[in-house]
Amino acid sequence: MFLRTAENKTWCLTFSFILLGLVAGYLWYGYDQYPHGGSWPGIISGAVGSIGMGVLMFYSLIKRHFQRSRGNLQTWLYSHIWLGTLVFFLILFHSGFHFKDITAVSAMILLTVVVASGVIGVLLYDAIPPKFIYIEANKSTAELSEEMNGIVESMVSLASRKSAAFRKLADRLIAAEQLQSNARWRILFTYHPRRRRPMESFDVNDFTGSVDATETEDLKRLVDLAGELRRLHEQLIDKQRYVNVMSAWLYVHVPISFLLLLVVVVHIAAVLHYRFW
Repeated sequence: MFLRTAENKTWCLTFSFILLGLVAGYLWYGYDQYPHGGSWPGIISGAVGSIGMGVLMFYSLIKRHFQRSRGNLQTWLYSHIWLGTLVFFLILFHSGFHFKDITAVSAMILLTVVVASGVIGVLLYDAIPPKFIYIEANKSTAELSEEMNGIVESMVSLASRKSAAFRKLADRLIAAEQLQSNARWRILFTYHPRRRRPMESFDVNDFTGSVDATETEDLKRLVDLAGELRRLHEQLIDKQRYVNVMSAWLYVHVPISFLLLLVVVVHIAAVLHYRFW
């Protein structure tokens, strides 16, 4: 799993050593003087933490314009996770655990929400994909849809020269596996394909009375195609549900991250204004 790889363990160990050093430094500095953001240790930790936030925002650009010459994307993700956690502690040490003005309080609240949502995103990223191993070759929703369309075309072609009853049955089987155009987000909460009866468990005799006896062999082929269509349909739903979950998470994590960056800029500007002007 994503969080149990050797690479992640290396990042975790490195982070632990750095954090221990920071804690030791903070305790030593706090023992000698009152810790606050205006002291030199506070200024340094605040500056490093702010630069770290800027680097973390760069990750979204890396994902959109990723090139293998710039490293492994999973390595960038690990660095994003652990650097984000380190920034949280740097900002805590910068403040000395004292928050006296509204921008500092707002920034800390937003930072906490960003880190918490990041942890949730990591857990989702680690927990959900293994449940979809049965989706062949990790097919995308577009690839699954295209394969389903191919099966539908085969069913339509098979029924085109058959009796009206056969065509009606084919239309019903196809219609049962079609998603509505606005179903992409609704399936996140309302659609539960595992509660349906698997098409593979259907007996051809369930449909024999609906068509002419001369069409029995073609009916077997139609039911087989319908079973494959249902299997792909349920894979598509599970895949789309995962895409929706991660998209919903991004709609929380990314905008709040940008808002945090804006509040940090305001906080720095206010500090510089009152100190030098």
